[in-house]
Amino acid sequence: MPWLVAGLGNLGLQYLLSRHNVGFWAIDHISAQKNIPLSNKSHQAFWGEGRMGRISIILSKPHTFMNLSGLSIKSILNSLGMDTSHLIIIHDDMDLSLAEVRIREKGSSGGHRGVQSVIDHLGTDGFFRIRIGIGRPGPDKDPTEFVLEPCPPSEREKLFLVIQKTDQMVEVIIKDGLQVAMNLFNH
Repeated sequence: MPWLVAGLGNLGLQYLLSRHNVGFWAIDHISAQKNIPLSNKSHQAFWGEGRMGRISIILSKPHTFMNLSGLSIKSILNSLGMDTSHLIIIHDDMDLSLAEVRIREKGSSGGHRGVQSVIDHLGTDGFFRIRIGIGRPGPDKDPTEFVLEPCPPSEREKLFLVIQKTDQMVEVIIKDGLQVAMNLFNH
């Protein structure tokens, strides 16, 4: 059975460098590293199919906007007869400090509307997540504005160092399991 690796984000030039698009950045990186072009447009997503060694994977960037990401992910899973045991979601997380990573298998959305959409549409919180910290805004800044505004270059630099390891994170989860991935990358 193939694995679906979906990055959460928002389409559009105005969101390209926003903190909320960390999941899209990760999918773009994995796509380039593993030579898996996102050339298909269906299931309300840009997606591509390829391999990580002997494992078949599908990379996806839902284009439903963040808060409806679950629609696209459910459509892909259903069309391929896949279940959530082979699903990895990559997303930003304000509850983690900048560039901190947490890999986990299940749990609540933590207030992340994209993750909540996935939980709601799939009817379960039982799927793998790669959470990439973007930090919290100061008390005078609205969290919605914070995640949607362009990420300053100094922050982007730190985030890209983490993004460059996402292909390895996915590969370890798939080949070696959750515990090994958590031991290697959770910091």
